[in-house]
Amino acid sequence: MRITGGEFRGRVIKVPDGKDVRPTTDKVRQAVFNIINGYEMADEPFVLDGFCGTGSLGLEALSRFARGAVFIDKGRESMQFCRANIDVLGLTDKTTTLNNDVTRLGEKPLHLDAADLLFLDPPYRQNLLPIAMKTLSEKGWLADGALCVLECEKGATLDSPAGFEPRDDRTYGDIRIIIMRYK
Repeated sequence: MRITGGEFRGRVIKVPDGKDVRPTTDKVRQAVFNIINGYEMADEPFVLDGFCGTGSLGLEALSRFARGAVFIDKGRESMQFCRANIDVLGLTDKTTTLNNDVTRLGEKPLHLDAADLLFLDPPYRQNLLPIAMKTLSEKGWLADGALCVLECEKGATLDSPAGFEPRDDRTYGDIRIIIMRYK
């Protein structure tokens, strides 16, 4: 797996063997960034990559245009791979990693910016997107106008919490990408 654009284009991202972590493929990441380039967004947005796994979406954003990012995942192995990828790219000064459950986060710490760009790619078939979205919005993790990129399995239904406005919905094989605007 590689970064598909920006400063680190072509650099390899390490991913674990097996099927426990399902990183967003190069093809889908490229498509996602082509889509969001058409949306108005903060200059050099701050990114939150929830259920980050290896960190591929947040790292792609840092390579292209983001000023900083927070990566959150409750899996220890996922966070080890994410931190290793951050270290290899030399991005430790622009990132924060939290080994935590996105659906159970407390209030956003004052030292972190609210996210202008949100990526959520939870495990499939567990209906975690609405819970995570509600938690992040209620606990101050999202900036007004944040662009939200949500990944789920094809055919999944999404009952988004109040404050999220659907903007785009596309399917790539078995993957569904939903773009929303917060507030």
